[in-house]
Amino acid sequence: MKKYQISETGKHNKKVVFLLEGWHSKLWMYWLFSRILSLRGYYCITYAYDSEIFSPDTQKTVKYLNIIQNDILLRLKTLKNEGYVEFNILGTSLGSMLALMVADKSPDISKVILNTIGIDISETVWGWNKIYPGFKEELIRQNFTPDKLKKVWKSITPVNNISNLKNKKILVYLSKKDEVIPYDLGMSLVEEFKKRNYKYSLKVNNYLKHFYAGFYNLMNAKYYLKFLAD
Repeated sequence: MKKYQISETGKHNKKVVFLLEGWHSKLWMYWLFSRILSLRGYYCITYAYDSEIFSPDTQKTVKYLNIIQNDILLRLKTLKNEGYVEFNILGTSLGSMLALMVADKSPDISKVILNTIGIDISETVWGWNKIYPGFKEELIRQNFTPDKLKKVWKSITPVNNISNLKNKKILVYLSKKDEVIPYDLGMSLVEEFKKRNYKYSLKVNNYLKHFYAGFYNLMNAKYYLKFLAD
């Protein structure tokens, strides 16, 4: 049984945006954003996932995320052969991690939008003492340490999926009050973009926590629509 769901809007449009949802999100929650994108001339393909695709079962997490990544890459290749001419990707939270996994492997992705992101998923999770304490506790029960977790999750970790972004434009959204993906981990990723002379834009929210910041950024469509159009 598939661990992810897909919806499509604006298939007649020849420019494509892969819209990758956050963890615990449902397709209906992103209907408005997919509709906005389709009305602005994009074929929007939205991905949502079962909650278990990201869990303390570390091997399954890698397996499920790679399955989704490969589905997007295959779909992109098929669409290119069908005459679609532009490919972009917009990820929120966990979807941002997936967006980098895809963008780093596909030369056809031209613009990447990362709506709340950090440099290292292992460091992010290891800080969940109050947010999702059961998640970290289960990892500790399995005798994981931060270093061991980094090794197991190496292939899905953002810092390991940024080698091939030179010819792409990147938009990064961060929030200083983000309690799920700490702001400093997001800025560390931005610093890596800077070191590599990547073409990136950064937009920082000073007030909102993780979920509300991500939602606010999606609602404020004018900003990322301009980024996609430029």
